[in-house]
Amino acid sequence: MDAAHDVPYVWVGGEGAARPDAGRALREWSLARGVRVVPAPAPAAPKAREVDVAPGADIEAELDRARDAISALDAERADRALARAEAIARAHPEMPHAGWLLAEVLRGWSLRWSRLAPQSLERAVAAWQDAEALAGPREAGFGEIARPRPPEQVEVDALLDDAAAVTVDVDGARVRSGPLKLAAGPHHVVVQQGGVVVWASFVNVLVSGPLRLPTSFGGGDCDTADLGRATFDGAAVRAARVRCGEWVAVAPADRPGAILVATCSKDTCGPMLEWRTGAAAFGGPPQVVTRARPWPAWATWALVGVGAATAACVTVVATGVLESRPTESRFVSGGSQVH
Repeated sequence: MDAAHDVPYVWVGGEGAARPDAGRALREWSLARGVRVVPAPAPAAPKAREVDVAPGADIEAELDRARDAISALDAERADRALARAEAIARAHPEMPHAGWLLAEVLRGWSLRWSRLAPQSLERAVAAWQDAEALAGPREAGFGEIARPRPPEQVEVDALLDDAAAVTVDVDGARVRSGPLKLAAGPHHVVVQQGGVVVWASFVNVLVSGPLRLPTSFGGGDCDTADLGRATFDGAAVRAARVRCGEWVAVAPADRPGAILVATCSKDTCGPMLEWRTGAAAFGGPPQVVTRARPWPAWATWALVGVGAATAACVTVVATGVLESRPTESRFVSGGSQVH
């Protein structure tokens, strides 16, 4: 882990976030590892996809041109019109009737391949089956090929994020996590959150197996919605569908001041290792520390004053200032003194 950026963490077990000793242990762990851990941010509001139904009229207009061109046996003009219609439909899957419109475009291709050179019955049948997978069966119209065999049914396992407050519609029908039977071919998928469309697309389902659909639409990876998928079963961290590239899973340990920490990358986490604060090793009662009474400042200044006075007295005595002066004359002669 690199300390040059924030690394989000999430509590995956117990009430560790409410324990001051656990929070202190996490801070000490981050300092010892030289990283900067921060709580995972809340997800941002989803960005709604604007729903514009106007392109639907353009698709229908191109379909009319294609039918006219096919009736006139003009393959080049039919190809151009159908290509434009399909491009518009695939660019606007957010329209509620986008699946039906694309199905009609595919049936137009089926008609073109069955009637105009170069003809291809195989491509005509495949286009009709794709249309049926999208919008369900219907009888062949005038000039269309007789309805071929229906597309094969495949059983998929819809892997949806049940924790996300989203609704998922496949070909106009609401779906939930679990087994789902679909016709082999393209399908129109619309995801809504808070009543607005946040994701839409055409998804090809060709074989049985897991069907992964995006159902988390917040500020992106590493927020609480993303890391909230992680759980701790007492032995290991389970992080299925977590997308965050670098994060930390934390759980409280049984001993006071101890936590369990695992470093993770996306849906893979290392082992849970215990970290214990240094202060946690002492479990006795608080101890009162007796401190000596501090030396008062006035005493220091008193000693300084006494020292100064003593030094002054010694100086005065040494200089003889205080000695008495003689009041009469003194005569000295040889070794005798006369007073």
